[in-house]
Amino acid sequence: MVHGKIPERQRSDEEKAMKQLTYNSNAWASFSFANNATILAQVLDLADEAFEPLKAIPGFSAFFSFQAISREIIQHMRLYGGNVLGIDPNRNIFWLNYGVSYSNAADDELVYSTTRAYFEKVEQYTRSTGQHETFIYMNYALPTQKVIESYGQENVDFLRTVSKKYDPKQVFQRLVPGGFKLGPVRPSTDGDPVSI
Repeated sequence: MVHGKIPERQRSDEEKAMKQLTYNSNAWASFSFANNATILAQVLDLADEAFEPLKAIPGFSAFFSFQAISREIIQHMRLYGGNVLGIDPNRNIFWLNYGVSYSNAADDELVYSTTRAYFEKVEQYTRSTGQHETFIYMNYALPTQKVIESYGQENVDFLRTVSKKYDPKQVFQRLVPGGFKLGPVRPSTDGDPVSI
C-alpha cells in the first residue's frame, strides 16, 4: 500500500535525471493510419522531405517502427474487455513510432518543431484520403500529443468513471509527476472525486 507522497526533493532529483536522459538527446512520437501500401509510401516520402534539415545536426539518427494492428486483434480486444483505445474495429491499421537521437540539447526546438510539422503534414494527408486513425500509442508519444483524448470522448468518460470508482483519491493521477493523465478529475475536500 502507498502511504503519503514522494518527498519533494527526491521527486525533483528524479525529474532532473529523467530530463537529462530523455530530453537532451532524443525525441519520440507516434501516430496511426490505415494499413495501406500507398499511404505508407507517402508517409515515408514526407519523412524524407521533412527530416532533410536534421541530417546536419551532430549525432543525428532517426528510425521508424511500424506496428501492424489487424481487425482480428481489435475484435479480440472487444471480446476480452472492450476497445477502450477507440481503434476502428473495421480496418487494419499501422502504429508509426518515430524516434530521433542527436547530441546537443540546443537542437531540441528544431527537432520538436520539425517533428510536429511532419506530423501535421501526415495528418492532413491521411485525413484527406480517409485513412487517418486518431489513436496515438502512448509509449512513444511526444509530450505535446493528446494521447488520452485520442481514445475518443466515450472511452475517456469510461476511464474517468473507472478511475473515480477504484481510485477515489486519484492517487494514480497525482502521485507520479509527468506522463499522460486522465484529467480533469480531482479529489474534492470530502474525498469524492469531482470532474473539473
